[in-house]
Amino acid sequence: MRRTRGQIIYPGGRRRVILQQPDLRARGLSSDWDWMELRQLKGQDFYAVEKLRRGEAAWLAPWESGAPPGMTRPITMEQYVAAMSKSAREGLGMCFAILPEGRLAGQVSISSVQRAASQNAAVGYWVSSRFAGHGLAPLAVATVLDWCFAEYGLHRIEINIRPENQPSLRVVEKLGLREEGLRERFLYINGAWSDHRAFAVTLEEWEPDYFVSQLLPK
Repeated sequence: MRRTRGQIIYPGGRRRVILQQPDLRARGLSSDWDWMELRQLKGQDFYAVEKLRRGEAAWLAPWESGAPPGMTRPITMEQYVAAMSKSAREGLGMCFAILPEGRLAGQVSISSVQRAASQNAAVGYWVSSRFAGHGLAPLAVATVLDWCFAEYGLHRIEINIRPENQPSLRVVEKLGLREEGLRERFLYINGAWSDHRAFAVTLEEWEPDYFVSQLLPK
């Protein structure tokens, strides 16, 4: 994040953000891949991720939120991509593709960004069933969390997870996020309002590369 002529230029608003994790095997971060990239979605990238998401609809349905019927009007992919581009320019969020050795495996999103006095955001994530259980989600989330504090100007980040979602709960447990409590009937998911456990971290609790370091062999 930088200022030019009094205007704040947010990362990802103009140039694509790419976060790299090299030498995964050598660093003890993976036994399956040598490198992973988190690549900000722009333009046609959204279509590729949407295709993967639709193919995993049954896998993701118990955890994927959406507005209740009749509360929003359908939008086209073109409108969605335009809205995400605007959000990136304004520093109000972005999405990253998870790419172990260049293969599309899932997504990490920064959303619900509040600037001004708050500087707060939520992080969400999902991984394709074909890549689940191989440690991709913790590493991807750790990489994005470290970047959000180092480069995106955030003060607080939260992750909200359904109590039944044990794989996602293991991610925040590995990363050591602080649990704040239960948010009852917090999000509309799969036809019902669902409780979520809330986890958070603030800048005061962080140091450079903190979250990735939590995954290194002890």
